Amino acid sequence: MSDLVLSETRGAVALLTFNRPNKLNALSYGLVDRLMAILDRIEDDADIRAVILTGAGDRAFSAGADIAEFSKSVKCGPDAAVKAFVRRGQAMTARMEAFSKPIIAAVNGIAFGGGCEITEAVHLAVASELRQARDRDRNHADLRRHAAPATARRPEAGARISPDRRFLFTTAGS
Repeated sequence: MSDLVLSETRGAVALLTFNRPNKLNALSYGLVDRLMAILDRIEDDADIRAVILTGAGDRAFSAGADIAEFSKSVKCGPDAAVKAFVRRGQAMTARMEAFSKPIIAAVNGIAFGGGCEITEAVHLAVASELRQARDRDRNHADLRRHAAPATARRPEAGARISPDRRFLFTTAGS
């Protein structure tokens, strides 16, 4: 099995890549746990001063939670499964929000559900030109429909961006 989160260091920057392109970089339990462990290591590394987070492939930053994996855990009991699922996701985004080094999301495709929540939790999110073109091709109602899962799971996030965060759509060279 390939590593769920690829990690490389380029100078003082850690580049982390969700590595499940065939599943649109869905956030499995293993991927979230691996990401948290890597963030722990990075925070203790004085040589790393910033983190860039992206998704493998050109279709998705992250499609959000791995629902197929979650549905299997429901067999152990729905209450326990939901509790573990929600706690893991909220711990991940809280970790990013409180991270001592800047985290930049390089959004290279869809960002639904938990993927959208990550873009809200990091210090800066930058969308690729491909991502922006896809957004322009969708109508407003379609975008609202796809944003709903993130706000449903983290209602405190809503549609706002906290004052110390910035969401930026930019193109190369501007």
